[in-house]
Amino acid sequence: YDTKMSEKPDINKINDLLLSKGIIFPSNKIKKIIQQSDEEIGKQTSITPAVVSHAMMLFMAKLVVESCETLLEENQGNKLDLNILEKSIKKDDEFDFLIDDE
Repeated sequence: YDTKMSEKPDINKINDLLLSKGIIFPSNKIKKIIQQSDEEIGKQTSITPAVVSHAMMLFMAKLVVESCETLLEENQGNKLDLNILEKSIKKDDEFDFLIDDE
């Protein structure tokens, strides 16, 4: 993904890049995760792992975009680290399920 750290990343460009590179989550692992979460789930349609894989890629792309925005706002250089990811997660309500409420 070719962008300068001074400009906001585009989630659509990131998604297109992932698709063009053939980066996907393995469907057999997705099937195992689904079956482990609910033992009553037997066979899934063949499209299910593909949809879950795409959703996971979009989720990760959004997290990266939000983290890059946080990095730019705080002017902390050009390296994403756990501190920036944590701030991005806490800043966006869509990621509130990732926050540990201890």
